[in-house]
Amino acid sequence: VAPPLGFWKRKRALITRVLLYTSIEFSGNIAVVHTHPGFAGAIASLIDKQQLSSVCGTVAGDDTIIIITRENFDQSFIITELSSCIPNINQQN
Repeated sequence: VAPPLGFWKRKRALITRVLLYTSIEFSGNIAVVHTHPGFAGAIASLIDKQQLSSVCGTVAGDDTIIIITRENFDQSFIITELSSCIPNINQQN
């Protein structure tokens, strides 16, 4: 079942208004993103729907997202791509 028209646009607008992630850390081709409680699933869903060239997929809990990245992409490129889903990620804590 497809989400209602404008669903993803509204989710992205919510994330744009509020800084929902708290940190990002890399280890090899894995990125761990910490969010405020309850927001990891929505952010991970947005990342997956964007079909970013550097991202294979995500796994989300309540406040943590594990992002599996593709080989041969550097962290700065991945962060740049993620900024389409996580505004202000370039201003890491």
